[in-house]
Amino acid sequence: MKEDGQGLYFPEPIRRLISMVMTLVAIILYAGILGSAIFQTLSQPSTPRFSQHMVRAAGILGGLVGTVVTAGFARSAKPVSSQMSTEHPLGGQALTAWSNLKPPSLFVRNLLGLADTLGFVAKPSSLSRAIEPGEEVQAPSFEITLSVWMGLIYFAVYFLIGGAALVVTLVKQSNTPDLIANTGWVWLGTLATNTYAFFGLDTQG
Repeated sequence: MKEDGQGLYFPEPIRRLISMVMTLVAIILYAGILGSAIFQTLSQPSTPRFSQHMVRAAGILGGLVGTVVTAGFARSAKPVSSQMSTEHPLGGQALTAWSNLKPPSLFVRNLLGLADTLGFVAKPSSLSRAIEPGEEVQAPSFEITLSVWMGLIYFAVYFLIGGAALVVTLVKQSNTPDLIANTGWVWLGTLATNTYAFFGLDTQG
């Protein structure tokens, strides 16, 4: 549990549950509103009209979902320490063979950071048995759990819906509804930020 400025305590499961509900509701509304608008724009010969409330909602959701993805990528950090493993116990051995365990890939780190931001927990699996002499040492694997899939699905929905909105905007140009045009340009801006967070932001140096 963590303490805030008022001295109140919030259990970690409750904080994660609130984060999970908010982010999942946002992505569902984002996919529903934008997906429906894109379908109507492509299927109707005339330009569809949407209420100002829907236009504002789409703009807010586009910025919110993009910010969640950026925050998730920014939370991924490259380990500052190098994990090592030995093929046999040190005691009584004249020669000890050390093996360097490589950290997870850039893609896995960012995906785990996004899953953690969404409120899910994804931890690397640990070695459950001793390493026999001469056996090849494998790096710790990350279990493909529900949390990792949710992070991947969240990013896929954000990327596909926003990208589709931008493509429709560029193709139809002046005939594009404001709802889709605004979302497409907001998505392009958040995509640039996400790309920087994916490759450049490293809080651990």
